Amino acid sequence: MVIYWRSVSHSAFVFPVRIWQQEQWIDSTLSEYLFYGLLLGIMLGLSVYNLFIYIRLRDHMFLLYFFAIVSYMFYSININGLDLNILWNSGFYRFKGLSSCISAATGIFSVLFAISLLGDLTKRKWFNYILYGIVLVYLFV
Repeated sequence: MVIYWRSVSHSAFVFPVRIWQQEQWIDSTLSEYLFYGLLLGIMLGLSVYNLFIYIRLRDHMFLLYFFAIVSYMFYSININGLDLNILWNSGFYRFKGLSSCISAATGIFSVLFAISLLGDLTKRKWFNYILYGIVLVYLFV
């Protein structure tokens, strides 16, 4: 039996080690990819739906929700390692800050959506400052 091991990471590295028979591994991988495809399809449908609602109503909350969903889609694709297979080739992936940029965009759009969803925070200005502080942390770190 020959085992080859190669690992490359430009960000946080999680490497669970499992030893499988080839047929079992193919079945397990196919099931995982089908599950991820189902989740990504639901998120894609939700994002397109919210984009259409934004175009119709011109309410910025729906646009922020659209960006929050799309950025989370990219984040989950990146974390699960599907980005090299689906989105871009290995040359583009050499951008070392890609994972950090995707996770920062997810955090920024999620917090901005929460601010928009909560509405007028004039009575709780301290909470508004905390949320905008979180956005600044995502921008500069």
